[in-house]
Amino acid sequence: MYDFNLIIEEFNFYKELPASIQNQISESLFKTFKIHFNNFFLNTDTGFQHQLIVSMYCRIYEPGKTIVSHG
Repeated sequence: MYDFNLIIEEFNFYKELPASIQNQISESLFKTFKIHFNNFFLNTDTGFQHQLIVSMYCRIYEPGKTIVSHG
């Protein structure tokens, strides 16, 4: 499972980092995900893009993985 929101929920130090370092981390972690939203992010600031990505409640599960068990 990939949980993009985890970076700000579990790692308090992330918020303490300078924006430039946050952007570098976000770019490294979410580069392939961000490509899917190129049209949405057109003409937006890089910092805005990264802040939005880590703030989204987005989870990607592996195919065939049980998300909620019956009952």
